[in-house]
Amino acid sequence: AGWALRFKDGYLEELKAFIRAVLADTAPTPSLEDGLRVVRVVEAGHASLALGQPVAIKEW
Repeated sequence: AGWALRFKDGYLEELKAFIRAVLADTAPTPSLEDGLRVVRVVEAGHASLALGQPVAIKEW
C-alpha cells in the first residue's frame, strides 16, 4: 500500500484522463501501441543486460 500512496496523484490524474476520454468518446492515452513500445524497450533492456551488449529494439 505504501507505493500506491506515494504515486496517488499520478494514478488519480490517469483515472481522470481515462474518464474524460470515455465521456468525450475519444481514444485514451497512452494508447495500446504506446504500451507495446514500452514493453519492447524493456525487453531489449533486459536482453542487453543479460548479454552484456547492446540489443536492437524489435521493429515498432
